[in-house]
Amino acid sequence: PEELEITIEPKKVRVGQPCTVTCKSASSNPPSVLSWLREGDEVAGIDAGRQPAEHGGTSTISRLEIVPRIEDDGQIYACMATNPLLEQAVSDAVTLDVLCKSIM
Repeated sequence: PEELEITIEPKKVRVGQPCTVTCKSASSNPPSVLSWLREGDEVAGIDAGRQPAEHGGTSTISRLEIVPRIEDDGQIYACMATNPLLEQAVSDAVTLDVLCKSIM
């Protein structure tokens, strides 16, 4: 694949409220294999399937389900798409911005 798209839902991540980080690869033939890293350590994602994509390729989708804690604020989550047959890899990352109630 040439690129990845990472999205976070909901857009505003709050302590204790589940959020989903989704990674979708661009068209790849054969399909890409997606993996996740949190601060450089591998974490298990959820295979969300594949979709037909342009040029006869396939887009691969993976998700992370997170229940954020205040300690997760600023954590970097990276998604990497690899295509072993083509010996090609691409990655992208997002930083989790966790909102919390202020303590007075």
